[in-house]
Amino acid sequence: MGKEVKFMKERGQGTFTEFDERVESFKRTLETQQSVLTESRERNTAPNKGAGKHSFKPVHCKGQRFDSSWAHHFMSEREKTGNPPAQLRNYDSIRDFQSVKQNLEEAGIFWEEWEGETKLRRRSRGYPDSIIVAVVGTQVVGSVFLVDDFFPYAFRLAVKEEFRGRGIGSQLMDEAEKRARDHRHMDLAILVDDDDPELQAWYEKRGYHKEHAYRSMWKELT
Repeated sequence: MGKEVKFMKERGQGTFTEFDERVESFKRTLETQQSVLTESRERNTAPNKGAGKHSFKPVHCKGQRFDSSWAHHFMSEREKTGNPPAQLRNYDSIRDFQSVKQNLEEAGIFWEEWEGETKLRRRSRGYPDSIIVAVVGTQVVGSVFLVDDFFPYAFRLAVKEEFRGRGIGSQLMDEAEKRARDHRHMDLAILVDDDDPELQAWYEKRGYHKEHAYRSMWKELT
């Protein structure tokens, strides 16, 4: 910043006194913003208890948009507590399928045609970062799927029941949104049960907006 100020002074864009005042004002603004951010983090140390209580089904879905400007201020679990509630990694088709299937079945959202072992193996091989799993110790306790296509969307967010309320659902969505941004997408859609207002409210707190409701339809290609 000092070089930029010096250059502007040499160009005659204001007096030395004016620039000194501007620099001091800028420093005070940064200090104020840092103080506000610190206070905000101290007030938000509790984990998000709404995450993972319910999950969505493949029909009667609502498309929603990811508000990147809002999410820029969304504090992750790592920022709140200093430690992530789980370790995240890509899905391993050899060792993870049974755990992922059990978590989805527990949430009532497993569908063999969509999440069968062969389908997930092909998906993970073709798009390694499209299935994210959350691991506590050696146990896979949650997952979310990310479709990075013409219009990216996340679906099948699920957390094992005894691990809910720890912020793992938020952690998985943080990572899904990060990967969408890394692939230069400006928004992210989700699939959520139209009859689950509590889950919709949880996503709204993350900055998602309700749009039109659509019915899912599919056809097996033979």
